[in-house]
This record gives sequence, structure tokens and C-alpha cells, in this order.
Amino acid sequence: MNVLAVALSFLVLIDGQSFCQNGTRPNIVMVMSDAFDGRLTFDPGSKVVQLPFVNYLRELGSTFLNAYTNSPICCPSRAAMWSGRFVHLTQSWNNFKGLDANATTWMDELQAKGYLTKTMGKLDYTSGSHSVSNRVEAWTRDVHFLLRQEGRPVTQLVGNMSTVRIMRKDWKNTDKAAQWIHQTAAASHQPFALYLGLNLPHPYQTQSLGPTAGGSTFRSSPYWLKKVSSDLITVPKWLPTAAMHPVDFYSTFTKNCTGVFTEDEVKSIRAFYYAMCAEADAMLGNVISALRETGLLNNTVVIFTADHGELAMEHRQFYKMSMYEGSSHVPLLIMGPGLMSGLQINQLVSLVDLYPTVLDIAGISPGGNLSGHSLLPLLSKSSGLFKKQRPDWVLSEYHGCNVNASTYMLRSGRWKYITYSDGLTIPPQLFDLSLDKEELHNVVHKFPEVKVHLDKLLRGIVDYPEVSSAVHLYNIKSFGAWREDLGGNYSQVIATLRWHVDWQKDVARLLFFHFRVSKREAALQFVKNTADGTNFYSHSLNRHGEQRTGPTQQSDHKMSSKEVKAELKSAREAIKNKDYKDALRHCKAVLKLEKNNYNAWVFIGLAASELEQPDQSQSAYKKAAELEPEQLLAWQGLANLYDKTDQWDFKVELPNIYQKLVDLYASSDKKKCYEVIQKLSDIYLSDKEYLKLAKVSLQLIQLKEEEAVDKTELLQLWQEMIQLLSDGINEREQDNETQQHLITAFENTIVLVEPVPGEKHKKISADFINCLSKLPQEENKLKKACESMLIHYPNQSYPLEVLCSHYLKTGILNDDTISCFSRLLDLAPDSGLGHLGLGTKALQEGRYTDAIKDLSQGLKKKSCNTGWHSLAEAQFKVHRYSDSAASCCQGLATCVSGDKELKVKLLTLKLETSVRCGGEKAADDALDTFSQIPDAVKDQVLVALEGRAYLNKGQIDQALKVSSELVASNPNLDQGLALRGLVHSAEGQHQLAEQR
Repeated sequence: MNVLAVALSFLVLIDGQSFCQNGTRPNIVMVMSDAFDGRLTFDPGSKVVQLPFVNYLRELGSTFLNAYTNSPICCPSRAAMWSGRFVHLTQSWNNFKGLDANATTWMDELQAKGYLTKTMGKLDYTSGSHSVSNRVEAWTRDVHFLLRQEGRPVTQLVGNMSTVRIMRKDWKNTDKAAQWIHQTAAASHQPFALYLGLNLPHPYQTQSLGPTAGGSTFRSSPYWLKKVSSDLITVPKWLPTAAMHPVDFYSTFTKNCTGVFTEDEVKSIRAFYYAMCAEADAMLGNVISALRETGLLNNTVVIFTADHGELAMEHRQFYKMSMYEGSSHVPLLIMGPGLMSGLQINQLVSLVDLYPTVLDIAGISPGGNLSGHSLLPLLSKSSGLFKKQRPDWVLSEYHGCNVNASTYMLRSGRWKYITYSDGLTIPPQLFDLSLDKEELHNVVHKFPEVKVHLDKLLRGIVDYPEVSSAVHLYNIKSFGAWREDLGGNYSQVIATLRWHVDWQKDVARLLFFHFRVSKREAALQFVKNTADGTNFYSHSLNRHGEQRTGPTQQSDHKMSSKEVKAELKSAREAIKNKDYKDALRHCKAVLKLEKNNYNAWVFIGLAASELEQPDQSQSAYKKAAELEPEQLLAWQGLANLYDKTDQWDFKVELPNIYQKLVDLYASSDKKKCYEVIQKLSDIYLSDKEYLKLAKVSLQLIQLKEEEAVDKTELLQLWQEMIQLLSDGINEREQDNETQQHLITAFENTIVLVEPVPGEKHKKISADFINCLSKLPQEENKLKKACESMLIHYPNQSYPLEVLCSHYLKTGILNDDTISCFSRLLDLAPDSGLGHLGLGTKALQEGRYTDAIKDLSQGLKKKSCNTGWHSLAEAQFKVHRYSDSAASCCQGLATCVSGDKELKVKLLTLKLETSVRCGGEKAADDALDTFSQIPDAVKDQVLVALEGRAYLNKGQIDQALKVSSELVASNPNLDQGLALRGLVHSAEGQHQLAEQR
């Protein structure tokens, strides 16, 4: 059964339930895979491989579109997830160094609060659980000693179309998890928490000998490869090795990917990787099925995630250990009772957020020493304060082998900032993910102010030079302790580690020399950093052998204050006389000996702008702004420069400059502040940056409130904010935070508008209700807004019409909703929505004749696809198959592009009714309908109906072919066996038919 059929069967169970039913705490099930690229869980990545159970969670739960690992390697990442703390706080430096054995995890806290707990499969978050290599290999990077994989990544095809279980260890653990759900969880009166860790889709270790020995294998079978759409597999672009960042080149070399790879070889690796993801998805499905079969699913929160991603030959690498999206972007989907469904959440989150989230779900208050923040507010219809409670950035760091420096990644907004080691010896990287999704263009030199801002933000989170130094010392200490533990066996053991040259070629002597030198240098660095805060400059780790020098010495020459003033006065006069070249000469005279003179840099910016030298002008203004960030002149100069240029890289920075001017003008010149806010609003509106538009509108209103302007002006500002943000609601381009700002604008407008009751108040109340009706997660506010309007305007049917329409769409039918339909009919006896509601209720109660009557009457007044679907269902129940098929056609005619799920429901029902009708014409309609259902060929129940349609047409051979394929793929499928029996009956083989 495909994800649609599963979703349809579960939807009634889950939709509309409270988070903790009857005061009970929900069960919690987490499935964590290994090396699963998070981009496969949403479009366009989700199209390349069939992941029905990931899609099921996506449809009935919420998908986080920007979820990141806190370290792109197994053990440190999992340590962060289990502890809720950043890697540098737990000192989980590599796959050998994880959490201490006595560290408290969220599972421990659940157990202490009465949960029945169970962990199965891959845990991998404590120290000492990995091989010796992971303990000592990272140390070699500190002495410029190059490691590499001993074999290239390869693919391996195993089995045939019947070979399903490739990763047997994972399947065994999955079976145990399902068995535990059936036998232990189902019998328990306690809430339970189950964790299942999968190895897939992590590559296998190559088993064969020869040139690929010790490498990694992407292994799968034809069964899983069939789930991959090979025509959608992209071949990632690579930079030439000479243009690679030094750290990227090192990683590519150590992973043995510097050789030639054909396009077919790359596509094959990616196809096999996607097939391995499909196998992992099936394991997730087994867990979900076990929960459904035991009746536990409707009170269980299901979480699917991964420790990191997989590059799969992006950036000429495989594995992880990189901050590029393929490696650092992880899946995160959460589904459960009372949680919103079908959401795609843009907020930046990371694995440390899962600890407080799980505790929040269980009703447990988290401690104060966590790095993460609960995600529950985003999922449970109460996310208004979410942004105030969590930062707008995520942090990831890496300290293990295959990368020659400690690495730190800060993602904030559209920017991804990556820096290394002490921030000086290796150049940083900056990517604009809104324009460069492949991360091939390092724009750190184009946007130095962004780099400065993000680096400052990063240093406020973690003192990364100090952390890098601590890791360096740990590596040396770890290597030395390991060597002492080995004693006389040291020479034999170290020779088996993976060096890029034969160990016997006197490498040992070189390594010992570097060990002594590096140990001494590390000590010196530590002393200097802690003594006076100065930076220790060592050789660059790049492959070109370039050496970094220390800080530039201050010039011994000094210019007197009088001389500086004279040169600046001359520059000012030259600008006044439009002699800009002379102005530059005077400014350079100042800067030659006093390089940090703010006014000189501002004058250079102005002069260069007039000489049509925009790049030089920009650099000068930015230098001045860096020197005196709270002074106006440089920011004004940048704004004027960017206003008159068409350069795209200037234009994208203009909003940031305007925002800075707003902040500066706010305390000095309100009139100019308001002018800049208007310009900023125009840009955000044009670019459809609705969240930024909301924030700048709120800033304007706050400034006006501080001026104590009258209520009429404030009302006008709130109304303007509504008008600006409402377009985004209609275009479905707003995130949850923006929607909350729009709601705030409506609420303030309703408070300020007068008189009450009155026409203006009635109109804004109706507009507010219309807005909330487009936000399915705001059901409670919609109810309150409708009730409020009914209090002031009891004869208005509009609030009840909106509520009834909402209830029909969501399928929520209870005493309150039925009361709503009845109230609507009292006000408007001919209301189509009222009759549709009563008819839908009758359908649910099995009163099919009443349902047909009310639904037919309602549809005459109000044609809607949900009503037609309900009518078709009622007609089907009383065997009026032709009428049911006709109603399905009416419903399909009213479907729009956003009604994909309901359209599939209508097509599925039409298929079955057409088959039940019998006859050749109805069979043709059935086959045509089958062809319109997305992925129908993958749903065995629907395929069985297709076979029956062929049988109705008299095409027995075609029906026999369909039945044979069904029975071959699933011998126990009832629909397949029934079809085989009908075929035998049509052939006159009645004895065989009875056996089926």
C-alpha cells in the first residue's frame, strides 16, 4: 500500500485530536538513520527516489526544511542530539571521543519521569565506541601529515528484484523494534519512548581486496534501484582542483577522489545511494505499521532524522565531514497527535533542539544548560513567541580526521559562513544559499561586512580559536596515551593505519619528529593566547606551501594632528570644487601614515563614486563603517552609491545599509528615519520579503508610539501593515512568523477602530476572519474571531459560513461543529454549507439516505469538492455506483491546483465505482481514471482494480498478467488473490477460482 492509502486510513484516527489525550502523555518514537541527505525529504530532492513513509510523515506531520547536524560525523553529532548541547561543550571531538558514559540523555529523563524506554540499533554517542584509527588519525593533520582512503568509492549490485533485505543488521533491529511495540509497548499502561538507530544509508566498508580495499561501497539490489528515477539524477558540478579551497582539496585527497570519475560512475554512486535511502525508508515504514496495527499510532509522536548527510560525490567527495549542504543538512520530520500536518517549516533548527523538544512533548521541564530550543511551539498551533525564544542561526563544527583543521559553520538567513582553526591561518568561506545552492562561489571578499558580522556572531557563541587549540592539545595527548598503551606493539599497530605512503619508508622517524615539534608549538600557542590574547601565526595548512605572516606593524611615522587636519581640509575643498582626483591625493597622504582615519576613508568613498569607480568607493565606505560603525557619513555614502548603481552585488546589500541608517536615524532624525523606512519597505515589498517587511513596519509603528502620535495615525499604520502583508497570504509565500505579525496587525486594528459596532469595525472583523481562514494552524483564533464578530453582529452569517467551510475542509465534525451548521441554517435556511455539514455528519453516522438528501440539497447552493466527495461516498455505500461516479466527476471539475490530496481521493473512488458499475464503457472510464492517479502503478490495491477493469472489458489475458504480477510480488495480497480467482472464473476454471 502506498503512502496515500496509508494516509487515508490513518487520517481519521489522527486529525483533530488533542496533544495529550485525556491528560495522558503521548508515546515517542524516534528513528535516526545514518548519512541521510535531508534535502531528499522535500521538493525537488524528494522526486528522485520513492520514499513513501518519509512522504507519509511529510503529509501528516511537519517537515523542517533547514535542519542541520551540529557536527557532520557520527559520534559527535549523536552526542549533541542525545545531550542537547553543542559539540564544544561536551568535547565530543571525533568518533572516538563522545559523551561520558554517565552523561544524562533525554531518554534518561523520560525514564525518570515514568516512561517505559527502549533503545535499539545504532547508538554511537559515547566515548571509545569507534576504532583506534578514529582516536589518533585526526592528530596527523596538526603536523601536515596526509591521510587518505585506501580505496575509491565503488558500487555493488547484489541479488535480484526479489532481494529486499540488504542491510540485514538494520532489518534485524527493525524487526525487534516492531516486535517490542507489539509485545511490550502495546501491553504497557505507561507511555513509552522507543529509539531505533539505523546504519543505512551509510556506505558499507569494501570487502574485496585490491585497489579498492578499505574504501567504501554503495550497495543495493535491483528491487531498490527501481525506486530511483535515474533521469532525475543530477551530476554535481566540480571546481577544478587548482580552484578548490585548501581544506576541500585535502578532504578530496584523503577520500581518494582526486582521480578521474566518469559521469556514469558518479551517477551510479548517486543512484545506489538513493536506493539505500529507499531501503531505510522501508524500515521506517515497518515501525509506523507496527504502531498502526497495535492502535498506538494515534497517541504517538514519530520523529525521523539522521546524524548527518552524504555528499555522494558533490564537491568531488563522498561521506560527510564537510559543511556543504549534502553533508550537513539532515532530515527532520515530526508527526503526532495535536501537531499540525502538512507544514513545511523554514526556521533554522539543529539536532540539539531534539532534547528539549522531546521533553516538551512529555511535559517535562528541560534544564537550563541546553544549547537547543524546543520545536513544539512550531508544531502545535502556538508558535507566536517561538522566534523570541530561539536564535536565528545554527552552529555546526567538526574536529575529526579527513579535514586538516577544526571547522566551524554558522548558518544565518541566506548566508553560510565557514571558518577554520584560529580564523587566520586558513581563509574562510561565505556562501549565499539564495543564489548559490551548489555552494561553488565563495563571496567572502565581495561581502566583507557580512563576514565581519557573522564572525562576530560566531565568536559570541563559541571562542573558536580557543576550542581549536584545545582540540589540538587533545589530539597530541590522545596520540601519546595511545602510543604508551601499545608499548612494544606500537610499531606493528601504527603500520596498519591508513597513511598515504608506505609506513616502512622511514615515515616513523618523520612522524616522531613532528610529534615533538607540534607538541612544543601547541604549548607556546596556548601560553601566548592565554597570556596576552595575541594570535599565534603558524604555517598555512594549504597545499601550496604558502606561509602566513604576523600582523602588520604600525608605521613608525606619525603625522601631527595639525597636518592631518590641513590635508583633510584640502580634500574637503577639492571635493567642493569637484576636483576629485586631488581629493584622493590629499586623502592618501593622510592614510599613508594614519591608515584608520575615518574622514579620509569617507572622502575617498565620495570622490571615487564621483569618478565612477564604484568598487573603490564601496571599499572605502566599508572601511570607514568598520572603523566607526555608529557614525552616519559612511552609511549615507554607501546608500547613495548603491542607489545610483545597477550592480546586482551592490543592490542586494542596499537593504542592510538602509536598516543601519534606520537604526542610526531613530535617535537623531525621525523624519529621515521615516523616509528610509519607506524606501526599505518598497524594496521588501518588491522582493516579496514579507517577514522583513513586517519587521520594518513594526519598527515604524514602535517609533510612532514613542512619539505619542494620536490613535488615528496609529490605526492608519496598522491598516497599511495589513494591506502590505495580505498579498503574501494570498500568494502563499509567508512563513509562520510573518503570519503572526499579520495577525498582530489585525488585532491592533480591531482594538483601535471605532465605533463598535460600526461598518468599519464590521469590515475589518470580516477581513480578519478571511485571513485566519487561510491559515489552517490558527483554528482557535478563527473560532474566537468568529464568535467575537457574532457578538457584535448577531445577524451576520459570514462568520458561521467561514467556520462551516473550515470544518468541511478539515473533516472536523463533532457536537460543536454540528451546532455551528445548525446556527447557520437558523440564520440562512437555504445555506448550502449548512446542509453540506449535516449531510457529512449523516455520512459519518451511517445514515446514507439522509446524507444523500442533505448533501444534494447543499451542493445545489454551494458546489465544493469535499461535498461532492462525501456525496459520492454515500452513493457508493448504497450501491448507486453510476451516481457515485458522476459525483466524483463533479468534484474533480471543481478541484484546483492546491487540492492534490482530495483530487487523488476522488480519482480513487471513481476508479472503484467504475469497476463496480461493470460493462465495457465503465471499464474504459476506470482505466482512464487509473492513468490519472499519480504513482497508481506502485499501489497494489489500485493495480488490482485495474486488473478488474481489464476483466470487465473482456481482456482476460491482460487481467491475468496483472494478477500474476501482483501475486508474484506479494503472494498474500487479498486483492491480488481475488483478482486471480475472478480470472479463473472468467476462463471457466471454477475449481481453481474457488481455491483462490
